[in-house]
Amino acid sequence: MAQDLTTDGTPTVAGAQINGNAYINGRVRGERSILYVTTDDFDVSNITLLNVNSSGGSVNINGLSGGYSSDGLKQILFLSKVSGANTVTIVHNSGTGTQKILTPDGLDIDLQTYAGRVLLYDGTYWRVIKSA
Repeated sequence: MAQDLTTDGTPTVAGAQINGNAYINGRVRGERSILYVTTDDFDVSNITLLNVNSSGGSVNINGLSGGYSSDGLKQILFLSKVSGANTVTIVHNSGTGTQKILTPDGLDIDLQTYAGRVLLYDGTYWRVIKSA
């Protein structure tokens, strides 16, 4: 039997599982972090938005760590270049990455100024699934 959740404030739900459709009227908030340097294993546990600031030099993203995939749930990560200076490169299947990244065409991706990508963690690899 379906039941509605009603609250007078901000609800906190831990360990909830939705079996079916979820309709959200409003905003969904996730955690954000900033990356400044080349990485093989930047921890994206509980992160939804990763801003990459290359104002101090070029940044290669060889891999990530902390990606979540369990019980049919997959982590989605929005990656965004937030500076115009230097190059940000998503490296395809890097030999040094902890949780490696696969790109659709098997080539490295250089992000243009203020461009972004959407990545999905499948339990083994991060997969670039969309330009943003």
